[in-house]
Amino acid sequence: MKKFIKHIVIFFLLVLVVFAFSGTFNYFQLKNTPSLGDTETLIVGDSRVMTAINPELIPNSKNIAQNSESYIISYYKLKFLLKNNTKVKKVILSFSYPSFSAYLDGIFKDDIATADVFGRIYPIMKPNDFGSLEIDKFKYYKVLFKQMFVYPHTNHYQYMGGFTRLKYGLDKADLEGVVQRHYFDKDSNNIGISSCASQYLDSIVELTKQNNIKLILVNIPFQKKYLEKVPSNFIEYYNLQKSRMLEKVVTVLDYGQIELPDTYFKDYNHLDLEGANYFTEMLKKDF
Repeated sequence: MKKFIKHIVIFFLLVLVVFAFSGTFNYFQLKNTPSLGDTETLIVGDSRVMTAINPELIPNSKNIAQNSESYIISYYKLKFLLKNNTKVKKVILSFSYPSFSAYLDGIFKDDIATADVFGRIYPIMKPNDFGSLEIDKFKYYKVLFKQMFVYPHTNHYQYMGGFTRLKYGLDKADLEGVVQRHYFDKDSNNIGISSCASQYLDSIVELTKQNNIKLILVNIPFQKKYLEKVPSNFIEYYNLQKSRMLEKVVTVLDYGQIELPDTYFKDYNHLDLEGANYFTEMLKKDF
């Protein structure tokens, strides 16, 4: 019996040693800010810019956009990266109707993407950074424990994102599904406007000004059938924010209503690779 207890104690001591070593190693890894090299144009935001702006066609640019990236995430991402990357001169940020939807407030709690989002942002956002937003703290700390203590690793940069090449898929896309997710709750009631998107958009405006960076807000083209489904309150709120940004002397490039061939779309709100290359060349001429 004593021998068995001794083995159990040794086992738990070894586990604690592994946890301590991994935690210490990962703690110091988190302090490292990724180098953006000679990047002068940084592309940030949600999946719409992630799939629509090809950095290979824009000199000295880098696309770090990701799925389900709200303005609060973009703000903390930029705040962290700009500290030690002083060559950035322009930030291109996604700006569209779903950018201001309350559905983005809910991705930190009871959403299919919650654990995935926490797995990306734990190095740049702590629980108190979410302000009044509800978050699933159990999932957050579960992800944090796994990333920090289970094993040592150097890849704590999952928040960086990148340009994603998509194939045409409009013929199989679910229009009602994406509209439902963006603008309605599970009971099909209008989900309303985000409680904090406007606040963190303003924070990004101030952050870029402080760093002498030109902020460019870009609305990517939607497929026309999607536009017909956008609720009027989101269109009105978007136009209000657009006017506010122009008053703040922020560049707004609105391509949302531009009609592109259906062959340029992966689905109703994302461009495929052909569409991305076409759109990127269009964008280059305007900024």
